[in-house]
Amino acid sequence: MTKLKCNVTSCSANEDNCCCRPSIAVSGHRAERPNETCCASYRSKQDRKFAKHRYDFPDPKTEIECSAEACIFNNSRICCAGDVCIDCCPDGTSECASFRELD
Repeated sequence: MTKLKCNVTSCSANEDNCCCRPSIAVSGHRAERPNETCCASYRSKQDRKFAKHRYDFPDPKTEIECSAEACIFNNSRICCAGDVCIDCCPDGTSECASFRELD
């Protein structure tokens, strides 16, 4: 499993910059840069439907399903990077800051 750091503090699964989900999905099928990816598992703390839903305790080891085909860490739709960071973008969206394009 991958060590995941999450800087998206507006997500209902974020606690102390760790994700409380046992797995997440990163989307970005045609991504060529980090800002073309996002955490598809993001759920806003402000969304009433998800605000009361709490996950287990934070665990830095998380399985990551990834649709970013051009990323060097994508191995049959599973992220094989040792460390991954999900960052918050200025527009309020998220991105996989660990995305690296294939040569």
